[in-house]
Amino acid sequence: MVDMVNAVAARSAIAAATTAAEALAAGDFSAQAMARYRHHLDSSFVGADLKTYAKAPAFLEHRELFRDVGLLASDVMYRIFDLDGTPRQHLIASARQAVADSPMSLWSLAKLGFAGARGL
Repeated sequence: MVDMVNAVAARSAIAAATTAAEALAAGDFSAQAMARYRHHLDSSFVGADLKTYAKAPAFLEHRELFRDVGLLASDVMYRIFDLDGTPRQHLIASARQAVADSPMSLWSLAKLGFAGARGL
C-alpha cells in the first residue's frame, strides 16, 4: 500500500514539475497554463486509476461497510478459529450461521457485493 501511495505521489509530482517547466519555458503562468497539470495527470496511470475508481466514493458511503460487514467478518473468523473444544464447522456453514445471526441479510450482502464490484 505504501508503494502505491508513493508511486501516485511521485507521478503527481512529475505532472506538477512538467507543468511548471512548461510554464517557465513559455513565460505563461495563467490558470489555463496551470490547467496542463490535470492533462499531465490524466494521461498517466494516476488519471486512469481516478477514472477506474470514480464510483468508489459512492460505494464507500454505505454505512454497513463500517458497521455490520466488519462485525459479520469478525464473527465468521471467530467461528472458524475459536478453540472451544468443539469440532469446527466448514467455512460455508460458519458463514451462513454468522449471516443468520447478523442484522444483514444474504440479499443485502449480495447487493453490497454487487455495488462494490461496480464501484471498485
